[in-house]
Amino acid sequence: MTGRAVHIARRTGRVALYLLALVGVAHFATIWLRPAVRGMNPAACEQTGSGSLHLAGLWIRYLSGDTPVFDNWTGACAFAGQNAEALQSGQTVDIVFIGDSITQHWLAADPALFGKTRLNRGIPGHSAAQVLTRFPSDVVELRPRIVHLLAGTNDVLGVHGPATPAIWQGTMRAIVDLAKSNGITVILGTMPPMLKNPFDPHHLPAAVIAEQNRWLRALAQEKGLILADYHAVLASADGGFKSGLSDDGTHPTAAGYAAMRPLLDKALAEANALSKK
Repeated sequence: MTGRAVHIARRTGRVALYLLALVGVAHFATIWLRPAVRGMNPAACEQTGSGSLHLAGLWIRYLSGDTPVFDNWTGACAFAGQNAEALQSGQTVDIVFIGDSITQHWLAADPALFGKTRLNRGIPGHSAAQVLTRFPSDVVELRPRIVHLLAGTNDVLGVHGPATPAIWQGTMRAIVDLAKSNGITVILGTMPPMLKNPFDPHHLPAAVIAEQNRWLRALAQEKGLILADYHAVLASADGGFKSGLSDDGTHPTAAGYAAMRPLLDKALAEANALSKK
């Protein structure tokens, strides 16, 4: 073996050792960065982190092949502190808005709508299944008179994997039944329009949303729910948003939420009258 070949072999060996050491460090870092409490434990929600260091730790775990997305897939701990404060205050909760980013963004677009008696429990990216899993903690335990349910966009997009109309419909029906069994009046929102799927250019969601919104209207009639048909005021003829009502084709702008507000106000008036009977 020539001197050059020996040099290359030694350098390759050192690189391999460095990579092996890096993998080992990443493996132990991944174990160390996992939540201290895993599984069913009364203190589980107290171990959820936030901030830039927490985010950096999540990236290290992702790159190491770990699955931190399952740490809090249900989102059940996201509002644990706020829910505890609401219960401890003794303040009566009139309504809880629960759903995905479309619900969450409403808080920034119209902050005066929310407060101590009107709580926002929207989490970006959530599917109907995730809303169902946290419904007991984020809605039922707060004992509101009314719940505003708006979910389905992420199911249509397939954000969490394959979704069928039957599975989504069954999940939405389960959420409604859970609310009604606890004496909570339901305002059911139709899904906002969406012309294109940002994750799949070959999937055109407008027709799917129109079909599922027809099903939501039928469910509202069957179950005696109050319907807020947001799609009707937001959608253009092609199934997308009307001009100026969305910047990304998925979420309403402030103008979009302003267009939705009269429907919400009407639904709230109906729900208030119904829940006080």
